[in-house]
Amino acid sequence: MTTLTTAAVRNYKPGRKRREVLDSTPGLYLVIQTSGHKSWALRYKRGGKRYKLTLGTCDASGKELAGEPAIGGHLTLPAARRLASEVHRQRAMGRDPVAERKQERHRRTLVAQDAQRTKFALAAQDYIEQQCRDKKGNRTWRKIALTLGLDFQEDNPVPLLIKGGLAERWQDRPVSEITRRDVHAVVDEARATAIPGRAPRTRGSSGAREREMINALSGMFKRLLKRELVDSLPTVGLEREPSGKRERVLDDDELQKLWKACDDGPLGRVIKLMMLTGERRGEVAGMRWSELSEDGTWTIPGERTKNKRLHIVPLPGLARKLIKVNGDTDLVFTTNRRNPVSGFGNLKYRLDARLKFAKPWRFHDLRHTVVTDMAELGVQPHIIEAVVNHASGHKEKIAGHYNHAKYTEPKRVALERWAAHVEEIISKRASENVTEFARVRA
Repeated sequence: MTTLTTAAVRNYKPGRKRREVLDSTPGLYLVIQTSGHKSWALRYKRGGKRYKLTLGTCDASGKELAGEPAIGGHLTLPAARRLASEVHRQRAMGRDPVAERKQERHRRTLVAQDAQRTKFALAAQDYIEQQCRDKKGNRTWRKIALTLGLDFQEDNPVPLLIKGGLAERWQDRPVSEITRRDVHAVVDEARATAIPGRAPRTRGSSGAREREMINALSGMFKRLLKRELVDSLPTVGLEREPSGKRERVLDDDELQKLWKACDDGPLGRVIKLMMLTGERRGEVAGMRWSELSEDGTWTIPGERTKNKRLHIVPLPGLARKLIKVNGDTDLVFTTNRRNPVSGFGNLKYRLDARLKFAKPWRFHDLRHTVVTDMAELGVQPHIIEAVVNHASGHKEKIAGHYNHAKYTEPKRVALERWAAHVEEIISKRASENVTEFARVRA
């Protein structure tokens, strides 16, 4: 045992191995690392087990600091001795300084983890993974993630931060510090120009983008409030522009002008097929040769339909004229042979500038037009619903629950009748019956 002095503590040199010098104070050691770093440690026994408690780093200056010494501080020899004596006193009172030290470190770790989890990027990721992605029947979770600035990819368990997206912009901001002003500003941005990090599909102001941003942020912050990670909702006061029920139906004159305004490129032919079949834009744009049969039947698999039901579309002759081979690819409408054709937002902008319709319209209105005009032509309502694969009305009633008929032949008749009507509109002459695909190069 050595009675250490301040000079001795200062003069001890490092060796090849870590060294411990025992002081006269029971259990107190000066620890000298091979790097020259010095610290104080206290060793003691409890319940037959040996424990070591690091008291702090070594201060060899000999200058005492004001206040009582504390574990983890920079300690002179006298301060280390006082602290060692205090630890022994606490032990005599039944306290365990090592256990308390571990508990404090654990508490600080949890606090730090909570601080990380409440930063916007991680909070958004947690919201998507725990609330949206695992929610049964939620087909829009990926879209919500993109709105919040996260890109979830199949081969990467950690989502990517979209450049310029909300998660990148607010990445390290605690969610409790995001204010109503911040939220209102980003909602206004989404409405006026685009959702951060995403190219706008349409130009100008968009109520749809506004609703998309409000819905994503409102859902996320409601969950944070429920978990007591925020004290209030910064989304309070946001007013969604009502989407309303779409009742826009294009008249015959508008259909004729739209048909003639669409060229023979992939985008134009997609719009024309929508006019002839009433199918959704994504389903038409994603058409594949493997889905087409020589008898003129187009079978859309369930994974590509909105209601996840396999859908059979008997294509009329006028529709089959629009389907052309585009190189060695399974995609019918593509410009790069890898992905379905895109760019409908810019196409709509050009069409609006050229057509100048009196009433606002959108591509989905073609679906309303087909359904409405088919009814005017005398097609039965349940056949119309079967044509457009709409899961409501007759299909949702008790009879529909047990009726699994595909109505293939009635649908064929209805679509041929509708195609004849469209051809009469666009050409002012009788329609021609076409029975085979026009497999010629685009």
